[in-house]
Amino acid sequence: MAISKIIIPNKLRTGDLVALISPGFKVTPQEVQFSIERIKALGLEPIIAPSVLEQDGCYAGTIQSRVRELNDAFLNPKIKAIIAVRGGAGSFQLLDYINYKNIEKNPKILLGYSDVTALLISIYNKTGLITFHGPMPAKPMTSFSVNYLKKVIIQGKKVLFENEKTIGDDLIQTENRITTINNGTATGRIIGGNLTMLVNLLGSDYLLKHPKDWQNKILFVEEINEDIFRIDRMLSQLQKAKILSNIAGFVFGLCTEYNIGYMGSVSLEETLKKYFKDLKIPVFSGAMIGHSSKIFTIPIGGLVKIDAVKGTIKMLEEAVK
Repeated sequence: MAISKIIIPNKLRTGDLVALISPGFKVTPQEVQFSIERIKALGLEPIIAPSVLEQDGCYAGTIQSRVRELNDAFLNPKIKAIIAVRGGAGSFQLLDYINYKNIEKNPKILLGYSDVTALLISIYNKTGLITFHGPMPAKPMTSFSVNYLKKVIIQGKKVLFENEKTIGDDLIQTENRITTINNGTATGRIIGGNLTMLVNLLGSDYLLKHPKDWQNKILFVEEINEDIFRIDRMLSQLQKAKILSNIAGFVFGLCTEYNIGYMGSVSLEETLKKYFKDLKIPVFSGAMIGHSSKIFTIPIGGLVKIDAVKGTIKMLEEAVK
């Protein structure tokens, strides 16, 4: 079923209380301390969910404790935003136990990336609440990332996302380069996140099911530590689900630490061309989205315009109010 309404959360203000959760992997004491300090440096007041300090195997607390803290954070009127400390794995376990009706009645900012994609997409799909694919405080939060984060969720601006332009001691830019697969521009609501998590949601109630529901959508993905043949296979799954043939545009963000693997000399660019060259929609890769210290804060569900030649994503409306 297509999303019938879009819910825009309130922007953050200096001194606001922010809940730090770990919906997946356990967190080290140093990661907790660094997260507290980084959130305070943003001018916000962090409150640590109890399971962040716990351990259940490789996870931060039991499924029951992690989902209870997520639900409670949405219900607590004093908490103005919910930020995942880190990703890893485990967010997918929570989806059946989230109180989506309460989230719809008590919308607020939810921020994270990687495995947290499962929460970001399912909550957007179930409620229409705009969620945010952006930096998590257990990892370095550079001025590049913080600049975009503040503009999107604190200042409430319509942002133009464009890669950092650094040439250094060279005649050309070799880092943070955009690769254009198909020329052109497209407008639509942007949906996506970690490619593995997105594919894991296929066929479930937590992702748009009907191929036509993907029309007028911009799909973005990011990945880490995957062989090219696995990326190829996941793109094939999206193709077979008729998602790729219905979207208005596609952005592949960062694919950090990927391996050529069994695909021999086949590159990521060649793999993308295999799936998109004949679709006649704008497609580019290399956007600063994903597992890096320098990333955008993308509003999932936000209305944007992409330019595949410039490699930009332009917000056409504010993501917070």
